[in-house]
Amino acid sequence: MRAHLLTFALVASVAACGPKDLPREEITEVLFPSKGLLAGYDFGDSWQDIKAKPPEHFAVRDDDTKQLRRDVGDNAGSNGYYVGFGLDDAGKVKSLSVHISGKKQNAVTVRALLDDVIAHYDKTIGGGRCSRTGTKDNSSNCSWEAPGKPRIRVTYHEMLDLQSGSLEVSLTPPK
Repeated sequence: MRAHLLTFALVASVAACGPKDLPREEITEVLFPSKGLLAGYDFGDSWQDIKAKPPEHFAVRDDDTKQLRRDVGDNAGSNGYYVGFGLDDAGKVKSLSVHISGKKQNAVTVRALLDDVIAHYDKTIGGGRCSRTGTKDNSSNCSWEAPGKPRIRVTYHEMLDLQSGSLEVSLTPPK
């Protein structure tokens, strides 16, 4: 009985010290919105309008980098995600991206999101190709391209560490 209580206490203390869980459902809604290409935004949208009304839970980064950031927990950049905006000279969106980073248990969420992304773009665009990029880990690159559809590039980095993962999805206009 003591061993069970000690084990329970140890597991509870380790879990309490870990990062907060990434909100997979929220991220999925950002990746695959009912309107817009990514996070409800489209090519040609105005950065001024986007940063004036950011979605709840997002912080605006408006320096050399144009982003809506969602950090999960206290360690900025290691658990969370951001929506990035490439702008033309008029301040209009010319490319979109999402970058997701996860440590510890969140590395599993990031890997599961990769599967979600592949399934979504295989269904909506078709003709995707994926290949491993490393020989010592499961890092990979995927791409989709079809006439009249945005070009999609996906990069998953395992970073030679089963407790770290990152996923980047980028969209550019069709050729």
